[in-house]
Amino acid sequence: MKVILPNAIKCGCSYELFWHLNPRKLEVFFEAYKLKAKEDASLQDSFAWLQGVYIRDAILSCFGKTNYPREPKGLNHDDDYYLDQNQDNDSGSKGKLSDGQNFALFMVKHNKALTKKRTRQT
Repeated sequence: MKVILPNAIKCGCSYELFWHLNPRKLEVFFEAYKLKAKEDASLQDSFAWLQGVYIRDAILSCFGKTNYPREPKGLNHDDDYYLDQNQDNDSGSKGKLSDGQNFALFMVKHNKALTKKRTRQT
């Protein structure tokens, strides 16, 4: 009991409900907890990756390789603001997203859409 009750509470089961359920019914709470933990880990990974993109842009902007973005990279925006900036310089990369940056935007938007879809279903 010393192990099961704290784990059940950690998984979102209330103290009162715990005493009315059998272990088989508690399994649903554990599965939901595992899904939420997996989603949270994926979201944290996406944010960490995007933070790396910002740091990379900051370093490159110090050397004049690119401009640091004026707005966030698509976390709260529905459009790719960078794709509208088609200014070219000597290297041909100013104002354009790299493949990695495009992938980061795709990941964040995809995760955001999945979260919205799942909240509508519940």
